[in-house]
Amino acid sequence: MINTNLEVEIRGFYQRNVLGERFRAPLLLKKYLSDEKTYLIGGAQAEWEFVPGGIKPPRVDIIMGAGHQFNENLSIEGIFQLPVMNSSSVNPLGSEKPGTSFLNLGSKFRF
Repeated sequence: MINTNLEVEIRGFYQRNVLGERFRAPLLLKKYLSDEKTYLIGGAQAEWEFVPGGIKPPRVDIIMGAGHQFNENLSIEGIFQLPVMNSSSVNPLGSEKPGTSFLNLGSKFRF
């Protein structure tokens, strides 16, 4: 946390299946608004795909979004990912086309 309204967040995602492996690492800034529960998200993300022949050039995205934390155990956020490198052949998960932008909706529930 930089101050009470601004945070830096690093996330990581690793997936392995029969076709290969992927690693995604976003670096995000979270700016909390006046109610201290709603926040804006911005940052960048790189995603690598490891295939039997080696590593593909990374997919690099700009990330923009917003979220709301209802309480300490429940939050929801929407993130829009816009690719900035067209040279990558890494497809987003669930897409057959490189260079696809998409909206990701998610929630967190802690118990």
